[in-house]
Amino acid sequence: MLEAALFSFPPSSSSSSPSRPIILAGCSRGAATTLVSVLRIYHEKPELLARVKGVVLEAPFADLPATVKFRYGILSPIVMKGLEILTNYKFGGYPSPLEHAEKYKWPTHIPVMIIRSKADEIVPPEGTKQLIDALRDNRNNSGISLMEVLLARSCHSSMAIDDDSDVQLYKQSMAEFLRLALFRDYPDLFSH
Repeated sequence: MLEAALFSFPPSSSSSSPSRPIILAGCSRGAATTLVSVLRIYHEKPELLARVKGVVLEAPFADLPATVKFRYGILSPIVMKGLEILTNYKFGGYPSPLEHAEKYKWPTHIPVMIIRSKADEIVPPEGTKQLIDALRDNRNNSGISLMEVLLARSCHSSMAIDDDSDVQLYKQSMAEFLRLALFRDYPDLFSH
């Protein structure tokens, strides 16, 4: 689906301006899906990512079964079975985001910001850290621009809206990331 969206996103209608930049973003499962999609598309059809100038991943999980176990504890086998029945999703039937991060090269021309919180009660913070480490350590990823933002007190469903210091860090980090992602090609955006 992301591949289709990137393919169909219209270029700028003005011949005097460069193509419109694309910043991809996802939260939780959407962050994991965005990460996997970027890695797979870069491996299979890298030209589709030409206009992507940055990727923001908020609370991506490294492994769905581990995330369900973190959230539901001893009830996780029942929850996973219920999800399989309701959604036709097969746990263990697909490579995890962590496996993708270990296997595929991240496009070095696309900076990535990963936001996580120590207080996340849904996605294990150490799982997201594993994902960050895999992206940094993958021998194919030399030159990757990866910004890690660690919030202190934000819960999963309200990242950076409950705690004033987290909100400030989130805003500052996002502004810094957008400058990193867009300044080279769009310096006029930052001239005031």
